[in-house]
Amino acid sequence: MSARAPKSHASHPVRNLLLHLERRIEQGDVPLADGEKDDIARLALATAALTGDATLQHAAARDTRTPPHLLAHLAEGASEDVRIALAGNPSTPAMILARFAEDDRLLGALAGNAALPTYLLLRLAKHWNAEVRRRVAFNPSAPEPVRRGMVTPVLPPETYVG
Repeated sequence: MSARAPKSHASHPVRNLLLHLERRIEQGDVPLADGEKDDIARLALATAALTGDATLQHAAARDTRTPPHLLAHLAEGASEDVRIALAGNPSTPAMILARFAEDDRLLGALAGNAALPTYLLLRLAKHWNAEVRRRVAFNPSAPEPVRRGMVTPVLPPETYVG
């Protein structure tokens, strides 16, 4: 459990309980089998993210071990920082990623997500923004023609003459 709270959130009861549990685990007061510490840390992070703490929500959104149903929950009404973290997380459900593809502010993170569905990778490979196209080209899940830059980008919306 590496997510620690800023001092302004130190009085949150869930955070205090999690920090206490973390200290007890580190001191060896709580006997755990191999792998259980990671499971407890993931569960604690997921539980804490539900409290509304922005720092913990961001950490849970970034963590590939966070359960997909919690990632979907975090996507609802999340801050832009949390949505960017979710967009780059390969564990985020595809339906959330598809919804995020409508938000230009999230396209850079989406383009680098190895779990992004192929149809979205192809769409982003034609995006007018060169940085988005570059991230798609370096995405290991992108089809070979996309990675080799053989997809023609479209012009930015403001360049079209009506």
